Amino acid sequence: MDIKDLVTLSDDKEYIVVSKVVYESKTYYYLLENIDYSNVKFLVENGEELKSVKDKELILKLLPLFIQATNETITEEEMEIINQYVEESKPE
Repeated sequence: MDIKDLVTLSDDKEYIVVSKVVYESKTYYYLLENIDYSNVKFLVENGEELKSVKDKELILKLLPLFIQATNETITEEEMEIINQYVEESKPE
């Protein structure tokens, strides 16, 4: 999977790969559901499987890496579109 890919997970929902990083020899993914942007997934590759990352300390270490990887890959126009979708999906 690469940044900007659309993937369908086992919950039958479609997600956008927002970011992808390698940390301590493992590949991690930051995904947003394509319809409900409040549905966020952090996943790690485990062989052929993707497993959910639930360790909050690990996620806090990964977030700056995800942001850096995203900034290097996504254009300014694409970032504006993402920010617009996020703003529109916030509860009022």
